Amino acid sequence: SVATTDAVTVHVSSDGEAVCIAKESEGGKFFSLIDVATGSGAGTYYDDADCGTGFTSAAAPTSTPTNYTAGGW
Repeated sequence: SVATTDAVTVHVSSDGEAVCIAKESEGGKFFSLIDVATGSGAGTYYDDADCGTGFTSAAAPTSTPTNYTAGGW
C-alpha cells in the first residue's frame, strides 16, 4: 500500500537556482537530491543526509556540495 501522509522536505536556495528534496526513511535514514539549474555548479547531486538548515539561506552551490555525489544513484 502507499501511504498518502508521507512527506518530503523541499528547500530552495536563496537565489532560486537550486532545490534540495529530502525524505527520511522509516528506519531514520535520510535521502536527498540537489538540483542546481545554472552556473558553475549546475547538475544533480545525491546524498544520504538531510538538506541541512543552511541550504535556504545560501545561494546555489558553485561546485559539488559537501558530502554529495554528482550524477545519478
